Amino acid sequence: MTNQSWASDDFKPTESSKGNYTKLKEWDTKLRILTSPIKGWEYFNKENKPVRSETEIKDPTDIKEKWQVKQFWAMWVYNYDEKKLQVWEITQNSLKKQLRDLTGDEDFGSPTQYDIKVNRSWKDLETTYMIKALSKNEFKEKDILKDSKQLNLRLLYTGWNPFEEIWTIKAIEGWDE
Repeated sequence: MTNQSWASDDFKPTESSKGNYTKLKEWDTKLRILTSPIKGWEYFNKENKPVRSETEIKDPTDIKEKWQVKQFWAMWVYNYDEKKLQVWEITQNSLKKQLRDLTGDEDFGSPTQYDIKVNRSWKDLETTYMIKALSKNEFKEKDILKDSKQLNLRLLYTGWNPFEEIWTIKAIEGWDE
């Protein structure tokens, strides 16, 4: 006998992101982190465009009123649900702490060595995130891994789109990782 409450009519899966940036779905999103994060500061300007910097941004003049300056981590990930390479940008302190804790755990270490599931849920008006590390395994998408090494997230600091500037990266002196 199946539990019909799992298949109730009021449950509607959220749309997938289909973009180049990871949007965590309701419930679980399975990811493989491919690179160490870059870290910086960001805000959204009056045109609702992100402005990022490697150093702290103080008193921006073109900030959109409802946004504030936040610290971010950005890293290349493989999103298993979307079956594609994406940028995962994290501003939530709870996610950063969980990733830092996993990295420091001798049973897990670098999250580039195993898959993770990120659970996004909420109660009342508060969103919570929980990262679950899956068993260590070799990443099988070798072409994706090769692509992530050709791309450079540091382009985010310049306002360039790292997906559109794949071949420009090599021309920028000193940005090879």
